[in-house]
Amino acid sequence: MVRLLVDPNQVQSSSEFGNILSPVALRRLQSSWQFLFRKVIWELMPADALAAHFHDVMGRPAKELYSVAGLLLIKEFMNWTNERPADSYMFDVSIQYALNLKPHQRNGQRKDMHSELRTQKRTCTM
Repeated sequence: MVRLLVDPNQVQSSSEFGNILSPVALRRLQSSWQFLFRKVIWELMPADALAAHFHDVMGRPAKELYSVAGLLLIKEFMNWTNERPADSYMFDVSIQYALNLKPHQRNGQRKDMHSELRTQKRTCTM
């Protein structure tokens, strides 16, 4: 797998979530543990230690490692089952907010890669 690290100092704007959440919902998120996680704890995740297990260029793309490390911490802290983190990563906007994911990334990279491959395939056949 290819390592993928996003600079933790480049926190996504909360306004991106304002496009999909009501003002009340966004204010609640900004006064929740998810906000604290996003602003303080997320950048402390051991993404570099995880990156050591992935190759720089060979292999299929991995999920962004800060968000994966953060998701594992949330899983342990909340005492979730093994299935719950995957569901939360894909469907729970508050967890996506805490993990500094863009709202359009919530279905993961796989969808983006498949769309890109379809586009490339159409371009090649024309």
